[in-house]
Amino acid sequence: DTLSLDNKVDLEFAKKEVGDRITIIGNLDANEYVYLGNRESIFAGVKECFRKCWDNPCGYIFATGCDIPKEAPLENLDAMMDAARYYGKWPLKAENFE
Repeated sequence: DTLSLDNKVDLEFAKKEVGDRITIIGNLDANEYVYLGNRESIFAGVKECFRKCWDNPCGYIFATGCDIPKEAPLENLDAMMDAARYYGKWPLKAENFE
């Protein structure tokens, strides 16, 4: 089981409240980053998600906080996946997200 969080929910707060009981998934603002963003902003948004929740006791799965708009540029989807692979690479360590 997982708890899927919209981008309006703070990942650090969620981790503190329920992280020892459930895996957290999501949280990247799909509209701000994937639809309207660019490669640099997307990497910053993904990094922030990992920074806040990479050490969740029951795990963290990176994803957008809601549906990705169908008009989102494919290069932005590629950038999101590149960032997820970059920041989600094992071993995960706090210094990876500073």
